[in-house]
Amino acid sequence: MNEREALEQARRLWGKEAHVRYCQGQLPQGAQPYAVGRWIGRSFQALGQGDSWEAAFQAAESLFKNPGSPTAKPGG
Repeated sequence: MNEREALEQARRLWGKEAHVRYCQGQLPQGAQPYAVGRWIGRSFQALGQGDSWEAAFQAAESLFKNPGSPTAKPGG
C-alpha cells in the first residue's frame, strides 16, 4: 500500500477528517514511522501506528475493537 492508497482507505473509514503520516528520521520513543488517524481541530489524532501502512491500520482496528478505549467510535 502506498501513501495515496492509505489516505483513500483512511477516508473510507473516518471521513474527510482522515489523515495519514509517514515520518522519516529520528522518532520519539514509542513512535512508529507510519501513522493513520484524523484531524480533530488543529491536532492530528493518531489512531494506529506501525512499520507499514497495513500495520498502522491493523493497530487502529484493534483500537476500535476495544470498547473501553477513549477514542473508540460509539457502537464500534
